Amino acid sequence: MTVRINKEGRVTEVDGSHHCHWRDNYKRRYWAIAMKVASENPQLSNEDIYLAIERQAHLERIPPKHGPKKVTVKRAIFNMRLGDMPTDPDDVQKITLDDTKFAGLKLFEYTWTDAKGKDQRMVACGSTMNLWLFVNSQKACSDGTYASRSAKHFAQLYCLHGQLAPETQVNLEDDMSVRTRNTMRPMIYVFSTCKTKESYLIKLRKLREVVAERFDDLEWDGPESWITDFESAASSAIKEVK
Repeated sequence: MTVRINKEGRVTEVDGSHHCHWRDNYKRRYWAIAMKVASENPQLSNEDIYLAIERQAHLERIPPKHGPKKVTVKRAIFNMRLGDMPTDPDDVQKITLDDTKFAGLKLFEYTWTDAKGKDQRMVACGSTMNLWLFVNSQKACSDGTYASRSAKHFAQLYCLHGQLAPETQVNLEDDMSVRTRNTMRPMIYVFSTCKTKESYLIKLRKLREVVAERFDDLEWDGPESWITDFESAASSAIKEVK
């Protein structure tokens, strides 16, 4: 079943010929409820929309055994939201961060050609405050996702966490500094098209350049302790940069 929804959150098209022939009255009523609930609540998550549909179907006395399977409903909800979304670029070099939408969140973008002659790209995101907190962290930890968990054109999303040193003085309007002292918080996110030692070295050296640029030529030597997994490329790069 294919259901499409426009930018205003209204259902614009329904095609049930592939998955449901609408011969059963219960199913017909159920999908009518599903379309109504999904179109009127575009702000809800897929799971919340599904639960709302189930509650309404129960109120209208539709037996669960006559309704579609949960996976079918959630797939239809997903298709509703997918209808008017922009398509993914076919090339990683075409992915851009709009400065009007990501003002202050883009730390750096970098492209290079590796030893095999393949073009690589890296994009780092994080606020200036988060960068400052990470630079002043006494402890840090980092880890990356597998390729299947990152954006389509990137091999990895690498996340840098930090915890402030107790003596660090900060002036913030809220209690962020207090929370940061007591917890290890995610601060910087880096998308990369490869996971080689070279890419990790570039990542850390570019961060050092951004720190010097934004904080009056501050020389950052890294935290006192840095926790990472057993990925040799990452750990070797961290040791070399520190």
